Amino acid sequence: KAFVSFLAQPKIGRILAFVILFRLGESFLMKMKYPFFRDIGMNMGDYGLASGTIGTIAGLVGPLVGGFAIARHGLRRWIWPFAIAQNLLHVLYVVVAHASQGRAPDAAPLGFGVLTTVIAIEAFGAGLGTAVFMVYLLRCCSSEHRAAHMAILTALMSVGFTVAGVVSGFLAEAMGYEVYFAFTLVVAMPSLVLIAFLPNVDERATEA
Repeated sequence: KAFVSFLAQPKIGRILAFVILFRLGESFLMKMKYPFFRDIGMNMGDYGLASGTIGTIAGLVGPLVGGFAIARHGLRRWIWPFAIAQNLLHVLYVVVAHASQGRAPDAAPLGFGVLTTVIAIEAFGAGLGTAVFMVYLLRCCSSEHRAAHMAILTALMSVGFTVAGVVSGFLAEAMGYEVYFAFTLVVAMPSLVLIAFLPNVDERATEA
């Protein structure tokens, strides 16, 4: 009954496409994040500090800031800015990859401060995207079957991450990092286009 009621939502095809695609670009980026920083000269200890500590803090602050803004002004006002913030920050990785090209093997890597800043900004932007995404997922859950509907949605959300895990290494090797990170941005664009056609942005639509 819960599954049938979930599929009975108005415009369910758009909802399913958005849920699967929204984190796809971020998933491709995350899968190659550590190999990228390792290959441009960042050691594991520095990466652990930058990503596991500073990046984690930024990734926690992002949803808190996003959630506060959405609570005050509503999802519709912030869904576009926060979704764009999540994905346009991939450009930072394109810039870093470009700056790292052609460097001599024994050249000093880009500074720890620069790379940590990139990681922190990207994590903060991803956190803003998480805020609008989770609020939207809740809008797609009926009060009668909230837990089951959220389980279905989060399972669908993991599809993109799984696909990225299968093919990301092959793509990065074939494209090179600069083109690969541009690809992660392109992959994110369909979800941004879908926002204009989504139900439940202002309030949950009545079930069919």
